[in-house]
Amino acid sequence: MTRNNRRAWGGWGPLLLAPALLLTTACSLDEILEVDTPGRVRDSALEDPELAQTLANSVIGDVECSWNQYAAGASIHSDEWMPASGNLTMREWGQRKIFNNHSAHQGRCGEWGFPMYTPLNTARFQADDIFKRLGEFDAAAVPDQTALQATVRTWGAFPIIALGEGFCSTVLSEDEDGDGVSDFGPELTPAEANARAEVKFTEALALATPGSQTANMAYVGRARARLNQGDYAGALADAQMVPDGFIAVATRDGSQASRYNYQFERINDPSPDFNNHGSITPSFRDLTVDGSGEHTQNDGTPDPRVSVTTLNRLSADFATIHYFHDKANSRSDPVTVASYKEAQLFIAEASAQLNDLPTAIDVINDLHTAAGLPTWAGSTDQATVLAHVQDERKRALFVEGGHRLNDMLRFDVPFLGEPGSDQPTGVDQTGAEYGNVTCFQLPLVESLNNPNIGG
Repeated sequence: MTRNNRRAWGGWGPLLLAPALLLTTACSLDEILEVDTPGRVRDSALEDPELAQTLANSVIGDVECSWNQYAAGASIHSDEWMPASGNLTMREWGQRKIFNNHSAHQGRCGEWGFPMYTPLNTARFQADDIFKRLGEFDAAAVPDQTALQATVRTWGAFPIIALGEGFCSTVLSEDEDGDGVSDFGPELTPAEANARAEVKFTEALALATPGSQTANMAYVGRARARLNQGDYAGALADAQMVPDGFIAVATRDGSQASRYNYQFERINDPSPDFNNHGSITPSFRDLTVDGSGEHTQNDGTPDPRVSVTTLNRLSADFATIHYFHDKANSRSDPVTVASYKEAQLFIAEASAQLNDLPTAIDVINDLHTAAGLPTWAGSTDQATVLAHVQDERKRALFVEGGHRLNDMLRFDVPFLGEPGSDQPTGVDQTGAEYGNVTCFQLPLVESLNNPNIGG
């Protein structure tokens, strides 16, 4: 099946749940006015050019929080984790039961579970608004005005990537009349959302200093959006611009719930404190590479990119042994947003799709060498190379950035509970039934209130 066939289209559509007022890091304006928190500002400050940097930082903070929640939620929804929670809501995240009418959709940044739709839409709406406000300041009062706009535009496009990759459809409402309130937008397909993200990244690149951190981040983002649309030549050109060693992360710390690394806090924490609500599936344990560079399991050199272990403790359901990884070891571990590694994998996939198999194989072998793994002899068969690239993504991008969920939807990989998965009979390891959610469904309240959708 094609990617769109895998998406659970239904009779609903989106309405922006996110609050329309500004600089929220998932809170209302009343909360902003009541709490003196660094990074949050009063409404009057939105017109103060001296706080231009603070406005840009607030956008980054919103995106960081929403991306952190999406990355963790997409990971437990994928086949990387199996559900292992005694809490109903947390089990439903892992059992593919977050349906369009689930209350979890209305959660905000930092709240229980992995609420993502509202935080993602809040972040990208705030980014659009602050971008406009920065442009209205007197350039003399904000010497770095162009750079700040480039930064805001770049960070603000990544939530659109998440909405385009992980959701069946979405809406990107905008403040069309300038009153600070989002106006209803139309329902967009994943391809249309990715096209919108591409436009944002293109605008950012026109403003960013060539070779800067912002430009590199925008190139990774645009390459990802283009790859999602099947523009392999465009994705290749962008990914080739990203220098070795580049990485952009969402910073995390232990100061408050909205700042925790949720991969660690909700599912990966190995301590016996009931925060291990999932366990890594058998398909991601004991991954190896044999002497000829073929990807294997428990047969060859251990693949350090998927380092999984267990302390033989039970997970939060008191029934499942908890397996965890080494990519999120504390609340303060950063979350990858864009990286050179991703860009290289975009090059490999785009090259293979364009039938430039030697380039794809070279990228794979560079990644193997960097990880201390045997190189792959390769193949002259395009389908074989594409399959190897797909599995390379599975390993190199393990639990990062929602990539696995996107690949499952793009490549028709069976979800847990489906034939061909680790749990093929429709039930998990405790006998509980799986739901049928593949891409994340849009909240029912969206379609009931958006006049452009019609219920």
